Amino acid sequence: MLSDSPEHNLIPHSGEGASDQGIDLLALIAAFCAEWRLFLITSFVFVVICIGFIFSLSKQYVAICSILPQAGQNNNDFSALFSNRSPAGLYVGLLQSRTVADYVIDQAHLLDYFHTKSHEGARGALAGKTTITAGTDSIVTISVKDPSASEAALISNAYLVGLEQLNDVMSQEASRQTKDFFQTQLQQERDDLSKAEAQLEQTQKQTGIIQPETQTQIGLSAIASTRAQITNMEVQLAALLQSETDDNPQVRLLRSQIAQLRASEGVLENGGSSSPVGAAPPANQMPKNDLDFARAQRDVSYHDAIVNALSNQYEVARLSEDVSRPNFQVVDRAVVPENKSWPPRKQLAIASFFVGIIVGFVVIGLKLIYLRLVGNPDNQPGLLAIRRAFGRE
Repeated sequence: MLSDSPEHNLIPHSGEGASDQGIDLLALIAAFCAEWRLFLITSFVFVVICIGFIFSLSKQYVAICSILPQAGQNNNDFSALFSNRSPAGLYVGLLQSRTVADYVIDQAHLLDYFHTKSHEGARGALAGKTTITAGTDSIVTISVKDPSASEAALISNAYLVGLEQLNDVMSQEASRQTKDFFQTQLQQERDDLSKAEAQLEQTQKQTGIIQPETQTQIGLSAIASTRAQITNMEVQLAALLQSETDDNPQVRLLRSQIAQLRASEGVLENGGSSSPVGAAPPANQMPKNDLDFARAQRDVSYHDAIVNALSNQYEVARLSEDVSRPNFQVVDRAVVPENKSWPPRKQLAIASFFVGIIVGFVVIGLKLIYLRLVGNPDNQPGLLAIRRAFGRE
């Protein structure tokens, strides 16, 4: 009696005028209403299965901590090496590094928690639970999702400790390299300073210059004094020769004294056989001696200034190697979350109810289509062929 059921009147079976007939909307509604039991059963079973699945989902808790990078605070800040990049982006990369992940695994004993003996497997499981993001305000947020609220907080805070440890290692390594560099340069400059001091000493011995300005002034004063004495005696000699002959003892004495003074002037101007260190240099050697001394003294001053500067830099690097300075500030440490973040059971249950209604209508539609195909004599050859293809007649 299939032909009497409403679903068999939706589309004409065959015969003349079949192509002119359309879908009978009233018959379609009647067919759906006739299957109300199937609709209720299908929707109910679907909703029950969905609700059972929803309540079988384990609770998930999210623990969140955040940091504020402070790159570029000082010259030894390792993150300042990447000043062309965002500090927040840099710290996201550091938090996602294998070193930090391994420290978190060891600190939180995640090998036992994840039931694995491989750090690689634990890193994969940890990455699936962790979300690290950088906001537009440069604050880096670390979110860890886990069925255990306390474990989520433990893992999230372990990231902070791991980042601090990585920061210490990198800062100490950068400080050690800087210290070694300044130590090498400082030793080299000290050797150059010793050579410059030895050269200054040799110049002082060769030129006799100890205090150039004082010795030059003394030498020039001595020449001027000698010339004044010569001029005074020549005046006395000229006055004496007006009344006395060359054989006069006073004339001879004055001539002898003038000769001695001229010899002394020649020594002062041209130098003698030897000149003691610290004595006034000969006038004709003053420019060269002063220039040689100035060069030697300038080299000593130059290397001494570099040694002082490198010594200060070396001390700063040596102290920074022992004292680790943080490159970030902890904004929030993770606390044990009180409310679950997943699953939203109420929302999922409501959604499953509406989806169950849709599934009920879909099942009824499929049943009507099946009955229509089976009830149409024109489809029997095709259905028979399908049964034969699958070995069923």
